[in-house]
Amino acid sequence: MEEMINEVARILIESKYAVALTGAGVSTESGIPDFRGPSGIWTRNPEAERRAYEVYEKFLRDPKGYWEEVVSGPSILGDLEKARPNPLALCHGGNGKDGNSKVHNHSKR
Repeated sequence: MEEMINEVARILIESKYAVALTGAGVSTESGIPDFRGPSGIWTRNPEAERRAYEVYEKFLRDPKGYWEEVVSGPSILGDLEKARPNPLALCHGGNGKDGNSKVHNHSKR
């Protein structure tokens, strides 16, 4: 196992970019709730899941109106000001400022 870890470390060091595919757990460790987990938004409130699909239909009909509503109202994810980077976010330094780190979060919606 240690040999495999060393080999992966060597490859990462020599790479221009590395990609890490993660799930909702990365966000939940930072204080951002997921949707389907034990304490997820949709688990605790199944009606919220139904409304989410209705919201998607609204987005398809009126994207501009959808975004105006989203940015002017409270987040379904709660107070994101309380969210803090978790160890994964801190270990890769993914602020993108060094030209080598690029963070793309596709789990938001």
